[in-house]
Amino acid sequence: MPRLLDNNLEMNKLEVHKKLVKLKDSSSDFEIINSNLIETSYSPESFKMIGEANLKNEKIGNSLRIELPHKFRIYNDINSFRHSNKLKADEEILIFTSESPISYIDSNTYINFKLCDSFYLFPNAQSYLKFIDELKELEKDGEDSFHFTDSLNLDTRKLTLVSLAKQSRLTISYQNEIPNFQPERDLTVGFQEFKKCFTKENKNLPLFLKNEIINTVINYEQGERMQKFFENLSAIIYKAKLNFNVFLAGLSLDNIKREYDEIKTKYFKDLSEVLSKLTTGIVALPIAIASLLFAIEKIKEMPVYLYLLITIIIFTSVYIGLLLRVNYSDLGYIKKLFCQEFKILIENDFFSNYQKEKKSFEETKERILKRIGFLKKVIESYYWVVVGSNILIILLILYYLGLSNNTLIFIGLALMFITALFRNQVLINDEKEEQNAT
Repeated sequence: MPRLLDNNLEMNKLEVHKKLVKLKDSSSDFEIINSNLIETSYSPESFKMIGEANLKNEKIGNSLRIELPHKFRIYNDINSFRHSNKLKADEEILIFTSESPISYIDSNTYINFKLCDSFYLFPNAQSYLKFIDELKELEKDGEDSFHFTDSLNLDTRKLTLVSLAKQSRLTISYQNEIPNFQPERDLTVGFQEFKKCFTKENKNLPLFLKNEIINTVINYEQGERMQKFFENLSAIIYKAKLNFNVFLAGLSLDNIKREYDEIKTKYFKDLSEVLSKLTTGIVALPIAIASLLFAIEKIKEMPVYLYLLITIIIFTSVYIGLLLRVNYSDLGYIKKLFCQEFKILIENDFFSNYQKEKKSFEETKERILKRIGFLKKVIESYYWVVVGSNILIILLILYYLGLSNNTLIFIGLALMFITALFRNQVLINDEKEEQNAT
């Protein structure tokens, strides 16, 4: 939001910028000779305007040459400013653009002469140039002879970082210009975090930071490495601190993830085996029912065979129920073991400081638990479909044996009641174990 100016000196500086913009808009041959020197056609109006701005000027023929103060720089566009590769905190800058002029006065940014707190073109540029200087300073030996920057040649603009621990080498070549950062994004935060990594409180952090920089930046294209390096400083520092704290905890994040991947693979494999068994039974169910109905049709006039078939169906139902109980019990056991292993892993003090990493582990846990819950529902549904189908087939056989409708209804209800009791015996114990596991 624009703020009202409360400083007369700042107001005067901003007025100078307004007059220069007005001068450019009113002149057809306005030319920026260099960042401190302007030339335009002479006219009484332009001469008066420059006089009011208190700027040094000289009339040369029909031209008026205007000299800007030493710490005042002017550019045709943002691209020209980027290529200047010059910006100091006490400098005053004016950039002409096709849309709105951009001013930098006393460390404040103005767009179309209104104060803008969310445009970071100049703070980002300052931080980037200081970042290069900081990397050059880190080329010097530390107290333990640790080189963070192995080499930085400011003439050839080539940065080299070497990690003996990782046996890797990163080379970054960059241009003599300020990269084209998004002005809406504040990159000064990452630079401030970078400087804090080298305080006494973070004595051993730079080694982890260097390794993380190499691991991350080496994946970028050579031409964009320095820009991506600076843009992603916060993320790189976060990972470095993460690995540093893992080291302090006597762990390895890679090992933790590898161990967890092994746990996931093992349990997903077990669940896949259960699902495979269920799928085989589900696919075979329609064929089995059709075969029974065909057999009944063939022997419906032979009571002895019908009674025998009822006996077989009952024993088969009990057998299938026991098999499903084994599968259901296996799922409960898998869930119990998985929750125990996950609890041991996640209770490490490391995860109390890094909730983001903990969340990713917990998301995978929820995925496995949902898979287990889904398979349990499939087992129960399959149980009711199989037993229900067998009850209907038994009632059909009894109908062929001449039992009355009332008797059939009573037998059907009795079988459903027995089925429900059997279901409770199959599942109830495993449900209790599941509740204890979670």
